[in-house]
Amino acid sequence: MDKTDRSRYLFYGLAPLAVYMGINFLIVAIGSRLGWTTEFLNVVAQLANLSLLYLMFYRTYHKREAAKEAISAMPVLSGLLVILLGLCCSMAFNGWFSILRLTETITTYEEVAESIYSGSQIMIMFRTIFLASFVEELLMRGLCYHALSRVLGVAAGNVLSALIFGIIHGNLLQGLYAFILGVLFAFVYEVYGRKLFVPVLAHISANLVSVLGTTVPSVSLWMSDNFYTLTVLATILLLAAIVGIGIIYRRAVRMKEQQQSKDII
Repeated sequence: MDKTDRSRYLFYGLAPLAVYMGINFLIVAIGSRLGWTTEFLNVVAQLANLSLLYLMFYRTYHKREAAKEAISAMPVLSGLLVILLGLCCSMAFNGWFSILRLTETITTYEEVAESIYSGSQIMIMFRTIFLASFVEELLMRGLCYHALSRVLGVAAGNVLSALIFGIIHGNLLQGLYAFILGVLFAFVYEVYGRKLFVPVLAHISANLVSVLGTTVPSVSLWMSDNFYTLTVLATILLLAAIVGIGIIYRRAVRMKEQQQSKDII
């Protein structure tokens, strides 16, 4: 890759971040003047980001990278494995954060969480589980990671995009959580042939755990107050996630080999 190509891909990877932050800043400025509620402001910002980021994604990769293929569906079993992986990882990390008392020691988390989980239950689920998952995966994996990995390589592109993903979450606890999941989302995006729908599924399932665990007390009962019980549960879930990563990787490699065999025939 020559210097011109490297510069172009760096632009493709970083420009969407500027667009994302610019839209958020603009919507907040407009909403503050018009007296919009935080809930309505968040939805408008996410819808605006979804529209413009998808336009950037389509125009950037349609001819060279086949954007339609990137948002196509996947086998049902693979989809279920990705969903289960997102659920296990989210529950395991939330469990270990509770064990380590990180939610109590990092005070800024409460302020951010209050703004995220304010409003009606239906709107919280719509904007956090679905809208946020599509917008963030389009931004971070579909545009940012996709371009950075071309310049820096898969491993470095994964880590750097996950680090950016953590930073944009605005506080240390969510940043750490987002960084870990960002590495995971980029992994499944890569091993499944850069299909954007794959990390979107994992993201939706992870956000589902966080939202229900925060807003519906009966759902968070698995987060036992007993230190040893919680440690065992969190460890089992973490081990299940590790096994799931291995299964997904082997299954994805097998699917690629089968596809290559069909192409040869």
